[in-house]
Amino acid sequence: MAYNPQNANGQATMAASAPVVIASNQTAIPVSGTFYQATQPVSGTITANLSSSATGGDTTFHLVSAANTNPTNIKASQGVVTGWYMYNSSANARKVAFHNVSGSPTAGSSVFYSIVIPGLAATNVSFPNGLAFSTGIAITTVTGLADSDNNSVALNDLVINIFYK
Repeated sequence: MAYNPQNANGQATMAASAPVVIASNQTAIPVSGTFYQATQPVSGTITANLSSSATGGDTTFHLVSAANTNPTNIKASQGVVTGWYMYNSSANARKVAFHNVSGSPTAGSSVFYSIVIPGLAATNVSFPNGLAFSTGIAITTVTGLADSDNNSVALNDLVINIFYK
């Protein structure tokens, strides 16, 4: 769609256009017309490249729980959690606690936030802008709900995948 900054009433409008169909072997879409950036028109052809890149994406952390609190430093410097997929194979709720630390976290201490996963359930979320950690990204896994809980989960209770930058 071409962006038209104002109509006769001074309201922002968009001009309608036909839908674009992208073939699976097509890596670029040539787009012609007049486009506006703020109030400055840009004329000519704009090409949108839709190819994948092996760089610049999220990093993936993966853990299958051991029979302890699984204190794990995921990133030892500031970072951003952009999503996760976690599964709890236990019949009882389990908790993954996030810690904003650059070293090994201590279960039950300095919890930044936590995710409680019901028994035999999963959680899956994506944060396009991410959740910022100013010091580092770390996790622990416990059986209780309290921030101070430091009771170990069992072997294979949790499958944890965390996406971060």
